[in-house]
Amino acid sequence: MGDIKVLTVKNTNRDTQLLNFDKNIQYENIVPVKFKYFLSPEIVINTWSDLVVYTAKFLFNDCPRKMRNLAGRRIETLRSILIGNSDVSSIMNKPIQFTRALFIETDLTVEQIIKSVKYLMDECGMDYQRIKVYYSCIR
Repeated sequence: MGDIKVLTVKNTNRDTQLLNFDKNIQYENIVPVKFKYFLSPEIVINTWSDLVVYTAKFLFNDCPRKMRNLAGRRIETLRSILIGNSDVSSIMNKPIQFTRALFIETDLTVEQIIKSVKYLMDECGMDYQRIKVYYSCIR
């Protein structure tokens, strides 16, 4: 798990930084650029919504039963349903399908997305260190 550790990568001539899930930061002027889950290859991402969708996909591969059990559950900190099946997806604001049967809400603020990723990791009993998110500052 600790063998792969890249702290700085380059993207469009801007230095990127590694997001620390345990630290509160201001998200107004930052954009995600890369995502890495555990031993998977790095994936270029362009939006914060991409982060929650890829996290859900990878976590579903590692703990499908736990992810299925989250479907339809209202998350109080988000005041909405984060994961739904096809029935529940009709009441979600902006659901994105991440498995054949499950959808994840993506109409969230950056702060809500970060909380959602942490919530999913916690529910699956995963260490935050399994996810690496690189971001750039917008000037």
